[in-house]
Amino acid sequence: MVGLAYYRIHEGLSKQKLAEMTELSTFTINKYEHYASIENGMCCVWMKFSDCLNVSVEELLRTDLPDLEDFTDLRKVGKTSDTVNPNNPIAIYRDQERISFQKLAEQLNVPHKECARQICVRKMPKRKYLETFAQYEHITVNEFIRRYHNTNTKEIEHQ
Repeated sequence: MVGLAYYRIHEGLSKQKLAEMTELSTFTINKYEHYASIENGMCCVWMKFSDCLNVSVEELLRTDLPDLEDFTDLRKVGKTSDTVNPNNPIAIYRDQERISFQKLAEQLNVPHKECARQICVRKMPKRKYLETFAQYEHITVNEFIRRYHNTNTKEIEHQ
């Protein structure tokens, strides 16, 4: 993942919010996130990003950072709801362990509690999230699902 996208998401900023903060367009944010190189942009724009995100231009230009899910635009996440899926293994685990959505977000390394709630709404969470809690329990993903869910493992989304 390109550094600019990584640090924007890490800070919990949407492209729209970063555009407002830097007085640039979301089109420009998209362009710089997808074609990150000093040759493909103006230095003054990279400096705006650097100042706003409090990260060096060199870090923003990195292309070897791990991918983060972009939950910063809640329109992508879905509509807010008070419900979770009662068959979702992470929702069941959360309920049994009495974990708040905020704490769940921290454990899953997602930017905010609404992201964690959305993970609990799904029929089956992505495999990487299941792996996180399986590791906490010192069991395999399949054992975690059997313990906290009654559906077969074919429904797991791989990423």
